[in-house]
Amino acid sequence: MAKLEVSIEHTFVVAANRATTWEFLIDTPMTVGHYPKLDRLVDLGDGRWRWELKELGGKGFTHQIVYAVQYHFDESAGSIIWEPIPDEGNSIIRGSFQIDDHADGTQVILATDGSLDVPVPRLLKSFAKPYVTSEFSEQIHTFANNLQKAIK
Repeated sequence: MAKLEVSIEHTFVVAANRATTWEFLIDTPMTVGHYPKLDRLVDLGDGRWRWELKELGGKGFTHQIVYAVQYHFDESAGSIIWEPIPDEGNSIIRGSFQIDDHADGTQVILATDGSLDVPVPRLLKSFAKPYVTSEFSEQIHTFANNLQKAIK
């Protein structure tokens, strides 16, 4: 098993005002429903959710990333933060949305980072890291683009 560290930040602007953007993003199932390759989102109660992504890989290697997070909302600061729930799933992900007024609507900064446990021998870690990092980065950018189109 190899632990791969990932960190992505994506900034985008939506035409919607701050209040509309906030209301959209605090609806976790609706927001997460725009995440590519999501298999299932499980409500664990009290603002806690388990993300189960579709299996990734090919050529004899597949892996499903599963993690759980606790969401925290601070409307006055324009921040939505998710923190990992220990011992839930096979990866640790944390992140945030930061929303601020913008001349063209609302700016959203999506930041996420974490540690993904990938079942490859340590010797193959150097080969797996670029693939996993690229895949994770692509998913986050697609997620941000999907949100940008959906928030109106």
